[in-house]
Amino acid sequence: MTYPRPPATPSLSAQLPRTARSPASVTNATAAITATVTGAGATATTTGAKIPAGGGFTLTAKATGFTPAASSYQWYLVNFAIPGATASTYTVADATAAADAGAYAVDMKTPAGEIVTSAAFTVTVSASTSGTNGGNNSGSGSGNSGGGGGGGGAPSLLYLAAATTLLILLLCAKRR
Repeated sequence: MTYPRPPATPSLSAQLPRTARSPASVTNATAAITATVTGAGATATTTGAKIPAGGGFTLTAKATGFTPAASSYQWYLVNFAIPGATASTYTVADATAAADAGAYAVDMKTPAGEIVTSAAFTVTVSASTSGTNGGNNSGSGSGNSGGGGGGGGAPSLLYLAAATTLLILLLCAKRR
């Protein structure tokens, strides 16, 4: 099942960070997250996954030491609850670095109210690549022998906000 992505800037009034909660915990239970990944070059380990932009992943919660088994789940991205992500799995079909990269965790709860929380599982989403010559724009026709370099892409929101603020300040200073 695919759930909606969390907002780019979580609404603090709508969601409390995990650190603000104080649930009962289970000391004899352990939790882990496993991943199934898709996309060219995608890899997964026991602590994280690397996904190409546009690739996908499914995270699965596994708990041991629970009796009875977990009856509810809540997935978190960067310590904020992901709206609607309350199943034992969490799936993203078309990953982007801005919306889907970060540290995931899951809370699993028994019918008796006992909660166990997984360790962080880090998902890294690589930037999308374009072009067919591996980033070498030297025009020499010699393949990948030049310095080429990377770069390009859209500017970050932080950069755009800083540039806009600077422009406003300069315009205000000119009017004085």
